[in-house]
Amino acid sequence: MYHRDPFLYQSLGEYDNQDQSAHGMPVSDTDYVIFKLKTFEFNSHGIKVQIYKPTENSSEPSLYGYTNILPLHLENCTGSLVLVLNSLHGFPIGHITVRYLVCKPNKYVKYSLAKSFSKWWNRDRPTLEIGHRGLGDTHSTDINYKKEQNVKHENTLGSLMTAGEMGADYVEFDVMLSKDKVPIIWHDFKVSILLRKRSRGKHQVYNIPVHELTLAQLQDLRVEYVKHNSGSEHYDVSDVTEEHNLHDKLSPFPLLRDALREIDPNLGFYVEIKYPIYLYDNKSKEEGIESFFERNSFLDPILKVLHEEGGSRRIVIASFDPDTCIMARLKQNRYPVFFLVEDLGGGQPYFSDTRTHSVTSAVALAKSEKFLGVSINAAALMRKEDKLLEYVFAQQMICFVWGPDANNVEVRQDLKDRHVHAICHDEIGKNHRTSIYRAEHEDRIQKLATLYQSISPGLSPSHSLKGSAASLSTLESLEDSRSQLSLKAEKSNSSSYLLPTVTVTRDSATQSSSFHSTMQTDVTLNGQNATIQDYRTDFY
Repeated sequence: MYHRDPFLYQSLGEYDNQDQSAHGMPVSDTDYVIFKLKTFEFNSHGIKVQIYKPTENSSEPSLYGYTNILPLHLENCTGSLVLVLNSLHGFPIGHITVRYLVCKPNKYVKYSLAKSFSKWWNRDRPTLEIGHRGLGDTHSTDINYKKEQNVKHENTLGSLMTAGEMGADYVEFDVMLSKDKVPIIWHDFKVSILLRKRSRGKHQVYNIPVHELTLAQLQDLRVEYVKHNSGSEHYDVSDVTEEHNLHDKLSPFPLLRDALREIDPNLGFYVEIKYPIYLYDNKSKEEGIESFFERNSFLDPILKVLHEEGGSRRIVIASFDPDTCIMARLKQNRYPVFFLVEDLGGGQPYFSDTRTHSVTSAVALAKSEKFLGVSINAAALMRKEDKLLEYVFAQQMICFVWGPDANNVEVRQDLKDRHVHAICHDEIGKNHRTSIYRAEHEDRIQKLATLYQSISPGLSPSHSLKGSAASLSTLESLEDSRSQLSLKAEKSNSSSYLLPTVTVTRDSATQSSSFHSTMQTDVTLNGQNATIQDYRTDFY
């Protein structure tokens, strides 16, 4: 069977899937082409690959050779195939190499369009600030203010919570799986175990992949940060898990589920999904990881927890691995996806995958796979002569920025002046600010309280909106969620009716949707009638 929907990543403007002609499409050495096939019967479909060559006396190319891809070739869901190319007479004439990706539906979650923010963003908000690993990278930045806040290690619940209290709009953290497939928060692919040799003062460090240890084993570890002193056999060791905090909010390896349950829901989560990919030499993966989870079985438990515990929280999903981003976008439609890209310029790329080599290739991937945006190393945007930011905005992409350069306050101000949408940095705790989302939430609650006071003077605007004033005892709860306001009445002499009106407008120029929701609530209290309208626009 043949199929369909090829597109060129590197050809500007060719971001949409296109039907191939009867003779395929012309391809040059520098083109990156992807063929897509959607099927309900994966195990019964084969793919025939035909190679054509131009002919001198005809406008139509002639068939040169062919090969076949069978379902048994794709058992691993991702990888590379070296296929023998046969002539029309069945003789081998060469070979082609094909990289493939098989994305399967999430077996834990059934998604719908009832709640989807995968393509929505409020572009009118000022630049958001994201706390990198909470209050910042513990081991490469000034940690005096972290000590003052009693936060001793990145990616702990304590660090994430404190960043929110210090005014972060989002917190960034890294997610991977334990051996028993529990989503945990941890940055490195390996954990270092320090063994003391019999010779006094000498140590030996053993690096064990995190995914080879169960959650119980990880939580039993006494974790120490180990830094090797160059030119010697000695190591600087700083304790991460002291005896008094082995099971509290400063412990390493917190559960993603606990973070979603215990941290203020007004604090957004920037979830970086860690998946090892090949380095530029194409011989080894990050941190020497040789084997890892198959991508479908890796992503599904993470997306399951996000779906079950996400609630009304703003969440974005990101990864440096292009295939992880593609699968995260295909497997769910609730949260937007961002592609992380280095592009340090001039030097050798960090990863082997062509799609990671530059901002332009990252934007092409993001456009074609319907990601919401890209997250770019600040160093790339400091090369203003390249006009990369202008290019990103011209492609209607949301632009996040990260990297060591973003820790410089002058660089951050320059990026804000250039209207990037969010900056992820390590300095979130140095200057207390008010979260934009928290300010919006408190302003909305204050306006609602004032409106209810006008209906029933017995309710003070500063009073709890969970209802105890004499004339408003009917108000059992006020649930402020993404696109609706719910009012529950318990007294027979009062009534509350919810009349939702939702309008979606589409900009044909940018191909983006804008979501506007009006929840009109007609309330009758002690004979007084009033209508309250809560306008929610562009949740993210």
